[in-house]
Amino acid sequence: MVMTAGPLRVDVVERDRPSVTLRLAGDLAFDTSAQLLRAAERLLAEGYCRLRIDLAALRLCDSSGLSALIEVHHAARDAGGWMRPVGPSRPLLGLFARTGLDRVFLLDGTPVGDRATG
Repeated sequence: MVMTAGPLRVDVVERDRPSVTLRLAGDLAFDTSAQLLRAAERLLAEGYCRLRIDLAALRLCDSSGLSALIEVHHAARDAGGWMRPVGPSRPLLGLFARTGLDRVFLLDGTPVGDRATG
């Protein structure tokens, strides 16, 4: 049985240059990840380099979705900013941990690798 991803909705919900918040709802997968990439590319071209990606309403994230998040992370960094996932579900946080992305993404404002250890 082959499962296909459902739709993805990408909404800009807050703009405060140079920061912007995108809300993702639905499935971030092979069939839908280009929507996120196009939205991020457009916003970066408009001068928004600090991207918050609200993942609270994300239902599914496959390897293509993770790849899209990584691409957005790199593009924002190359523009002198950052990409911060906001509100990821517990399963998505687990996926970030299993793939090492919890050490790459700004999950609470500070990259894990840059945190002081006691």
